[in-house]
Amino acid sequence: MALDVGGVSPAALAGALSIAGFGVLRAAVYFRMQYITAAMVARHVPRGGARLVDLSPKDAAGRNLFYLPKDAVQVTVFDGADKGAYLQELGIRAGVPVDVRPVPAARMNLPPASVDAVVCVYGLSTTRDAAAVLREAARVLKPGKPFIFVENVASANGVVRGLQAGLAAVHRATGWGAAPDKDSLRDVQAISEFEDIQVERIWDWQDPHVVGVAVKRAAPVLTQPAVSPLEKRVEALPSMRRRKRG
Repeated sequence: MALDVGGVSPAALAGALSIAGFGVLRAAVYFRMQYITAAMVARHVPRGGARLVDLSPKDAAGRNLFYLPKDAVQVTVFDGADKGAYLQELGIRAGVPVDVRPVPAARMNLPPASVDAVVCVYGLSTTRDAAAVLREAARVLKPGKPFIFVENVASANGVVRGLQAGLAAVHRATGWGAAPDKDSLRDVQAISEFEDIQVERIWDWQDPHVVGVAVKRAAPVLTQPAVSPLEKRVEALPSMRRRKRG
């Protein structure tokens, strides 16, 4: 006797169960990712009174507050309409002042080269315009300072990529969670202001992630143009001045 699934075809049910199983695997990865994220933030956010921007969704941004160096001066968070009270309360507990702003991360109201680090944990996976957010991140970073990222990425494995596509469809329909099939690493690599991108790809067979750091390129040093030998000889000549008649 065929299993009665209320009019749902066995193929559709199998697909749904596969996606659900993939979701369970991702939940198992979640706890290991917290350890990796904590290590990345603690290691790469500069010490000595850093001011930083956190582009992570609400829950990730809240956890990150506890991973920061204890002498961090301020964390600025954007897209903060639903984050304010929650993050400010966690900031008090973590001992880090939090400035929550309602403006979009794609249009940060911060001066250029004004922050010491940008942290992004699933921020690119949850935004519609990763390129615009990354351009703003590069703009507000000081030269030589880090952009720290932990992101989902599309798998190279066809089966896993298919399951990711199923979860991505759920994400698009509900707005819940991160889109797991974005090419977040390519988005980071496309930003010309970033150099020395160090990245590791992990768990491609289960829940693919990229974990890395990009450094903002130092501003070019302006030098005086070289003076030719002829110009040097001309500069050495006494100036010709018209004498006044007595």
